[in-house]
Amino acid sequence: MKENDVRNMDLTSRKAGEGSGEDERLLMMLGEALGDMPDDEETQKAWRQFEARHGDAGGSRLRLRRIFISAAAVAAVVALVVAFVWSDIVGSAGVIETFAMAELPSHTSRVADGDNVVVQTPSATTSDVLLPDGSRVMLGSGSRLEYPSDFGQNGVREVELTGQARFSVRHDAGRPFVVKSGNMSTKVLGTVFYVRSYHGSASSVVLLKGCVSVSSEDGGKGRMLSPGHQAVIDDKGDIKVEKADMAAVGGWTHGEFCFDDSRLEDVMNDIGSWYNVGIAFHSRSLLSVRIHFNFPRSVSLADVLQALNDLGVAQFRYADGCISIEQK
Repeated sequence: MKENDVRNMDLTSRKAGEGSGEDERLLMMLGEALGDMPDDEETQKAWRQFEARHGDAGGSRLRLRRIFISAAAVAAVVALVVAFVWSDIVGSAGVIETFAMAELPSHTSRVADGDNVVVQTPSATTSDVLLPDGSRVMLGSGSRLEYPSDFGQNGVREVELTGQARFSVRHDAGRPFVVKSGNMSTKVLGTVFYVRSYHGSASSVVLLKGCVSVSSEDGGKGRMLSPGHQAVIDDKGDIKVEKADMAAVGGWTHGEFCFDDSRLEDVMNDIGSWYNVGIAFHSRSLLSVRIHFNFPRSVSLADVLQALNDLGVAQFRYADGCISIEQK
């Protein structure tokens, strides 16, 4: 080999060695760009800087370009797999929506619908209703009650409820009183009880005094309640009877949120039904967190959320008609 050739080769090798640090920096830029899923302009800029350092080294440039294309393909596959796995993880955890916002009137309305009367309440409002037989109903926030304008002298006194209400039923042994609500039917002769049945939530009956029979809409065997107990019916029509938290159940009739050692899910669903806002939990473990929360219902939703955040058990945020509950 000629001396000039050797000298030129050494010079080329030395220049390549001197530029190796810069080459590595540019390749790392390309790698980082791939990892960060760059736009085309960022990728091309990094590639042009790398090519500029090597001039027209055609074969090497072609090999590097092939390496780059292969790396990009691998990165794209990895990104796709990661995205799929992450999507699966998020989907399995998911957001647990326990209460849904509904379309409500702006004020309490009473309208005739054929032979029936329909009463509807807006959010953060209660309304007293006197039925044709003398029974009384206190209708809760965001609720709808439909009943006949005349029960007649024979047969069943039947009403339909969406939302919640406190019933004080006038005793009449010859005419049972029936409340249809969601997938649940409650039958009484004369008593005082609460019914809660909002769309998307489990239906429940709480007995204050007297005796009631609760059954599913499919006509299954009814369950008898004794005072101080509640029946909760799930989507499958199964009925669970348990002791009720009477202060929490009746708090809305006194203008209070009254919860002592109650599940956070129950507290938030009550808040959601009062203010007509959606409730979404971002952690399943938060559903069963137990809290004490006593607060007036006359305050704004912002004040309630501030009080909840002050408890320090979770993070409560309101946006677009929904309260999100997340881990702190």
